Amino acid sequence: MEDMNFSLDHGLSQRIPLKILIAEDDLISQKLTVSMLNLMGYKVDAAFNGIEVLEILESKEYDMILMDVQMPGLDGIETTEKILEKNSFGKMPYIIAITANVQPGDRERCLLAGMVDFLAKPLFLPELQKMIEKWGSLRN
Repeated sequence: MEDMNFSLDHGLSQRIPLKILIAEDDLISQKLTVSMLNLMGYKVDAAFNGIEVLEILESKEYDMILMDVQMPGLDGIETTEKILEKNSFGKMPYIIAITANVQPGDRERCLLAGMVDFLAKPLFLPELQKMIEKWGSLRN
Protein backbone atom coordinates (compact mmCIF):
# COMPACT_ATOMS: atom_id res chain seq x y z
CA MET A 1 0.00 0.00 0.00
CA GLU A 2 2.35 2.68 -1.18
CA ASP A 3 1.10 6.24 -1.18
CA MET A 4 3.00 8.18 -3.82
CA ASN A 5 1.76 11.51 -2.45
CA PHE A 6 2.81 10.71 1.11
CA SER A 7 5.16 13.09 2.84
CA LEU A 8 6.36 12.19 6.32
CA ASP A 9 5.76 15.03 8.76
CA HIS A 10 8.84 14.93 11.03
CA GLY A 11 7.39 17.83 13.03
CA LEU A 12 3.90 16.41 13.52
CA SER A 13 4.45 16.23 17.29
CA GLN A 14 5.12 19.98 17.30
CA ARG A 15 2.04 20.75 15.25
CA ILE A 16 -0.20 18.26 17.08
CA PRO A 17 1.29 17.55 20.51
CA LEU A 18 -0.11 14.31 21.93
CA LYS A 19 0.67 11.90 24.73
CA ILE A 20 0.44 8.46 23.10
CA LEU A 21 0.35 4.99 24.65
CA ILE A 22 0.83 1.85 22.57
CA ALA A 23 -0.69 -1.41 23.80
CA GLU A 24 0.93 -4.23 21.81
CA ASP A 25 2.01 -7.68 23.05
CA ASP A 26 4.25 -8.44 20.06
CA LEU A 27 7.65 -6.85 20.75
CA ILE A 28 8.56 -6.45 17.06
CA SER A 29 5.23 -4.77 16.21
CA GLN A 30 5.55 -2.60 19.31
CA LYS A 31 9.07 -1.46 18.38
CA LEU A 32 8.03 -0.79 14.78
CA THR A 33 5.09 1.35 15.89
CA VAL A 34 7.24 3.26 18.39
CA SER A 35 9.83 3.86 15.63
CA MET A 36 7.19 5.18 13.21
CA LEU A 37 5.86 7.57 15.86
CA ASN A 38 9.42 8.65 16.75
CA LEU A 39 9.90 9.62 13.08
CA MET A 40 6.99 12.06 13.54
CA GLY A 41 8.66 13.45 16.66
CA TYR A 42 6.58 11.64 19.28
CA LYS A 43 7.99 10.13 22.45
CA VAL A 44 5.56 7.37 23.38
CA ASP A 45 4.97 4.87 26.17
CA ALA A 46 4.25 1.20 25.56
CA ALA A 47 2.45 -1.61 27.38
CA PHE A 48 2.44 -5.33 26.58
CA ASN A 49 -1.15 -6.06 27.63
CA GLY A 50 -4.40 -4.59 28.88
CA ILE A 51 -3.51 -5.05 32.53
CA GLU A 52 -0.39 -2.91 32.06
CA VAL A 53 -2.47 -0.30 30.22
CA LEU A 54 -4.88 0.00 33.16
CA GLU A 55 -1.98 0.24 35.63
CA ILE A 56 -0.29 2.99 33.59
CA LEU A 57 -3.56 4.94 33.31
CA GLU A 58 -3.79 5.07 37.11
CA SER A 59 -0.92 7.57 37.17
CA LYS A 60 -0.76 9.12 33.71
CA GLU A 61 -3.17 10.63 31.17
CA TYR A 62 -2.96 10.04 27.44
CA ASP A 63 -4.56 11.74 24.46
CA MET A 64 -4.42 8.60 22.32
CA ILE A 65 -4.02 4.86 22.84
CA LEU A 66 -3.12 2.56 19.94
CA MET A 67 -4.72 -0.65 21.23
CA ASP A 68 -3.94 -4.10 19.89
CA VAL A 69 -7.21 -6.02 19.82
CA GLN A 70 -5.71 -9.44 20.55
CA MET A 71 -3.52 -9.49 23.66
CA PRO A 72 -3.11 -12.16 26.32
CA GLY A 73 -4.82 -11.70 29.67
CA LEU A 74 -6.96 -8.69 28.92
CA ASP A 75 -7.57 -8.05 25.22
CA GLY A 76 -8.05 -4.67 23.60
CA ILE A 77 -11.86 -4.81 23.63
CA GLU A 78 -12.02 -5.69 27.35
CA THR A 79 -9.37 -3.09 28.18
CA THR A 80 -11.28 -0.38 26.30
CA GLU A 81 -14.50 -1.28 28.12
CA LYS A 82 -12.69 -1.07 31.48
CA ILE A 83 -11.19 2.32 30.57
CA LEU A 84 -14.67 3.61 29.73
CA GLU A 85 -16.09 2.17 32.98
CA LYS A 86 -13.55 3.81 35.21
CA ASN A 87 -13.04 7.03 33.31
CA SER A 88 -12.68 9.05 36.47
CA PHE A 89 -9.07 9.90 35.63
CA GLY A 90 -9.83 12.88 33.44
CA LYS A 91 -10.38 13.30 29.73
CA MET A 92 -11.08 10.18 27.70
CA PRO A 93 -8.23 9.19 25.39
CA TYR A 94 -8.97 8.40 21.77
CA ILE A 95 -8.56 4.63 21.53
CA ILE A 96 -7.65 3.31 18.09
CA ALA A 97 -7.81 -0.42 17.44
CA ILE A 98 -4.89 -2.12 15.73
CA THR A 99 -5.30 -5.71 14.61
CA ALA A 100 -4.01 -8.22 12.11
CA ASN A 101 -7.27 -10.17 12.11
CA VAL A 102 -9.56 -8.11 9.97
CA GLN A 103 -12.74 -10.15 9.76
CA PRO A 104 -16.23 -8.94 8.88
CA GLY A 105 -17.65 -7.33 12.00
CA ASP A 106 -14.27 -6.67 13.70
CA ARG A 107 -14.40 -2.94 13.04
CA GLU A 108 -17.95 -2.73 14.38
CA ARG A 109 -17.00 -4.72 17.52
CA CYS A 110 -14.19 -2.28 18.21
CA LEU A 111 -16.37 0.78 17.68
CA LEU A 112 -19.14 -0.67 19.87
CA ALA A 113 -16.60 -1.25 22.65
CA GLY A 114 -15.74 2.47 22.61
CA MET A 115 -12.78 2.65 20.26
CA VAL A 116 -12.94 5.58 17.85
CA ASP A 117 -11.19 4.09 14.84
CA PHE A 118 -9.43 1.06 13.40
CA LEU A 119 -6.05 0.34 11.76
CA ALA A 120 -5.14 -2.98 10.15
CA LYS A 121 -1.73 -4.55 10.77
CA PRO A 122 0.84 -4.37 9.50
CA LEU A 123 0.75 -0.65 10.13
CA PHE A 124 1.93 1.60 7.33
CA LEU A 125 3.43 5.00 8.00
CA PRO A 126 1.00 6.99 5.77
CA GLU A 127 -2.08 5.44 7.44
CA LEU A 128 -0.65 5.92 10.93
CA GLN A 129 0.20 9.56 10.24
CA LYS A 130 -3.28 10.20 8.79
CA MET A 131 -4.86 8.64 11.88
CA ILE A 132 -2.77 10.82 14.21
CA GLU A 133 -3.69 13.92 12.18
CA LYS A 134 -7.38 12.99 12.08
CA TRP A 135 -7.88 12.36 15.80
CA GLY A 136 -5.06 14.49 17.17
CA SER A 137 -6.39 17.64 15.52
CA LEU A 138 -9.69 17.10 17.38
CA ARG A 139 -7.87 16.89 20.72
CA ASN A 140 -6.11 20.25 20.47
